[in-house]
Amino acid sequence: MICSEWALRETRATASAAPAPPTKPSVNKLRILMPSTTQTPPRRFPAIAGFAVCFLSMTLRLLAMCAAVAMAAGCGGRSPPPKRRVIESGIASYSFGRYQRLVDVEVWVPQNRAVAHTASYVKKQAAKSGRLTDQDIVNAFVTEYERKQGVLRAVVKFSRRLAQESGYVVEEHKLGGVRVITVTGHGEAWALWGSGKYVVKVGGRGLDKIPSSVVEAYGDPYPSSLESGVLEGPLPEGKDQEPEIEQSDEDYDPSNPRPDWDHD
Repeated sequence: MICSEWALRETRATASAAPAPPTKPSVNKLRILMPSTTQTPPRRFPAIAGFAVCFLSMTLRLLAMCAAVAMAAGCGGRSPPPKRRVIESGIASYSFGRYQRLVDVEVWVPQNRAVAHTASYVKKQAAKSGRLTDQDIVNAFVTEYERKQGVLRAVVKFSRRLAQESGYVVEEHKLGGVRVITVTGHGEAWALWGSGKYVVKVGGRGLDKIPSSVVEAYGDPYPSSLESGVLEGPLPEGKDQEPEIEQSDEDYDPSNPRPDWDHD
């Protein structure tokens, strides 16, 4: 009995000390504090997203432009023609000599005015020794016309005429990666080609061979417009100016002929 009464008192004391069950408001507060088990959709920020897309697009375009410039520089992008049309610096084993502007043009194009520019180059080793021969000097001519129309046709006609009338050996070659017409004979050796409104000629007198390094250097700003078989095929497009025939102001009278003092 004593034990039973003690157990009863302990039970009552424990019951009185136990916390009261939570009321409904407490449950509601607890639910608010508890994290939700359902997934809510992420918030979207349209202004920030649009700015990010625009920034990414601009960055990609800039990278593409930089890559294009790097590829052009690394893959041999062509240089523009020099200011005075000829290369005024050393080329491979040759040092630059002098520049000269010429009015007389070798390849004549009808109704297309032109100015020629020339540069000379000297072998560096020969210049150091102080003894120069014809084989140590290379010349380059660049003739600039007002328009490119008829230039390539005139180059081919000029080359064919050298072979037919002047006794030169005229051939088609690729020299220094440039398609050229080589003209050799009479102690001269030249490489000739057309490039848009320009005509380029590299070589000189007393040369055993045309230096490919100089031809290659000029082929960069002046890529050849010659096509394979140009010497044997039809002439490039263009018109030939017909020679003008002088007409006499006086009618011819067979009963009273007049002497022609201009001819024997």
